[in-house]
Amino acid sequence: MYIALDANILIQNQAKKNQNMRILNDYVRKTESKILIHEIVEAEMLGHIEENVLKDFRQMEATFHNLEKYKISILPNIEIMKFKNKAVKKIKKEFLDNLYMENTLRVNIDGKALRQVIRRSIERRRPCSKNGEELRDAIIWLNLLKYCKKHHQDLTFISNNTNDFADDDKRTLHDDLIEDTKHHKLNVKYFVTLDDFLKEHAEPIARITFEWVNERIDFEEAKSIIMSYLSYNEVANYFALCDELERNYFIPDGEAEFPSWFSPEIEFEDFFVWGFDDKHIELNLVFYIYVEAEFKCIPKNPSTIYQPYPSWQDSYYSSWHDSYSCSHTTISEKRICFSDLKFRISAKLENEKILLENVEDLFRA
Repeated sequence: MYIALDANILIQNQAKKNQNMRILNDYVRKTESKILIHEIVEAEMLGHIEENVLKDFRQMEATFHNLEKYKISILPNIEIMKFKNKAVKKIKKEFLDNLYMENTLRVNIDGKALRQVIRRSIERRRPCSKNGEELRDAIIWLNLLKYCKKHHQDLTFISNNTNDFADDDKRTLHDDLIEDTKHHKLNVKYFVTLDDFLKEHAEPIARITFEWVNERIDFEEAKSIIMSYLSYNEVANYFALCDELERNYFIPDGEAEFPSWFSPEIEFEDFFVWGFDDKHIELNLVFYIYVEAEFKCIPKNPSTIYQPYPSWQDSYYSSWHDSYSCSHTTISEKRICFSDLKFRISAKLENEKILLENVEDLFRA
């Protein structure tokens, strides 16, 4: 079997460093499967890496510049941005070295499919959009089908781009794509997340039940890991303002700060267990948490001129509008925001104890 990963899955799972990728590699070794990386996906990943590295360098340069205002010099006479190209090159090489191991194959762009891609775009057939866009997805899809047919292999395709690949249920392949699989006489399975694929192929260990795991989790440690992640990562896009009226005008931005009175509770919701070839056992744990945090908020549309509220509305909202309308073009004071989140935390089992490790992923509940 061939397992093709879209760029969004690789970005989400950070190449081969996180738990899901470790488990996937163990799976392909056990089943003698192969991971497929399309040339376009590789290019997107390299572009994503370069963008992130340059962003970090710009932030570092800005930090050193700010320190100079206080006559603090940590690295005197060093122009940071001179090192960016060397760093980008090194990190890209490490990424490719980690990506293309013994069980991974590269699928090159097949130019012969271009005529078919253009026809699909004109006919608005998936994965092309209703506007005839998403040629990139059509190239990847058709190339993967041709490659698998040539090598007489079934295909598992993993992508969270449900708008272009999935049916209305957001879980199964669109009818246009199912028709393609029948035409090529291929057995194709589609998964939205790598988690979904691994959970389906995980072999249960009889003694490790939900209740067994729940009794052994250190919930205070899990909460600490989650809150630390929220404090040190950019998570504003997962939050919304608590005030429903303000939510129409503002969005959270910047770093999260947690009110001293806020003490969240977490719930253990789901898990799967994986036994590796070397006999060690890892667990993939999912927790739910309701979070409130303070964010600086910015206007959704600074250029919008808001009209006064109708006379029939409560005078409070009218006065609120008058007091805030002049500040819509500037960053506002901090406001309380909320989010219902799920966190996936990796863990290892040692001497019947669950040792929590890292936040592997978060998503809205």
